[in-house]
Amino acid sequence: MLYIHVGLQKTATSYLQQKIFNSLDGICYLGIDNVNNKTYEMLKKITLQNCLEYEKDEINNYFKEIIDIDKNYLISYEAFSSIDRVDRIIMINRIKEIFGDVKIIITIREQEKFIKSYYSQLKKNKLFKKRFYNINYWIESYSQNKEINSDFNNPLKILDYHILIKKYKEIFGESNVHILIYEQFIQDKKTFLSNLLKKLNIFEINEDKIDIFRKDKTLINQSQPDIIIILFRNKTFRYIATLIPEYIKKSIRKYLLKSQTTNELNVKNRLLVRNISKETNIKLVDDYQLNLKEFNYQL
Repeated sequence: MLYIHVGLQKTATSYLQQKIFNSLDGICYLGIDNVNNKTYEMLKKITLQNCLEYEKDEINNYFKEIIDIDKNYLISYEAFSSIDRVDRIIMINRIKEIFGDVKIIITIREQEKFIKSYYSQLKKNKLFKKRFYNINYWIESYSQNKEINSDFNNPLKILDYHILIKKYKEIFGESNVHILIYEQFIQDKKTFLSNLLKKLNIFEINEDKIDIFRKDKTLINQSQPDIIIILFRNKTFRYIATLIPEYIKKSIRKYLLKSQTTNELNVKNRLLVRNISKETNIKLVDDYQLNLKEFNYQL
């Protein structure tokens, strides 16, 4: 059986790939942090190549060679749900064409926090035009243009989790799409991992191999101001900070303030995001019985 973890981005995917997936017994983990360059290149082709360039036969033959149908495999590639690649519907159909009947695992995150974190990542990777230096310009460029229906880089499209999950369920079957909640991971990693392992049909684990059961101080998806707050709780860091010249401290404060300001939604866009989130979240609760209220999703 093949399991495919499709993101979303900014839902601890890197942490899972680096610290969890490559430590599981009984699963052959294929990516993205445990794959050879050839496998990674094939995954990128699925998400990046347009219809004219798409090398379906090459990709199909490659995965047929490396996947043994008698073993269990896991692929983790958050770009499968990204909006900065080919249309997500095209990607979902390609996954079906290449891999056939698989189990899909998708993690969601409260939309307002997600969109700010996602914007920061895109800006960090320099995937924006200069006019999108502020998150509000990014959102308004799409919200004010009613003719834009494409997924490509459209922040309003990625907020609708229900339509994405519904499409995965239509293609792969109701029982083959499993939903995880990022906030549960932040709140209780062990419970999150337990739910994940059940979906992978793993019921016994070696806790010594998995970082989640050790003392872990990794800063997962923290904003820059949050990281500074955490660091200042450390006595050693507070002492070191007293040695930093005031002009350097001033520059740091200025940089952090600018970063925080460009990532903050104005009143209009916050209301827009919350209205879109509320509509899709109600559908998620009604259709898939997700306990989103516990994690303060808009309802």
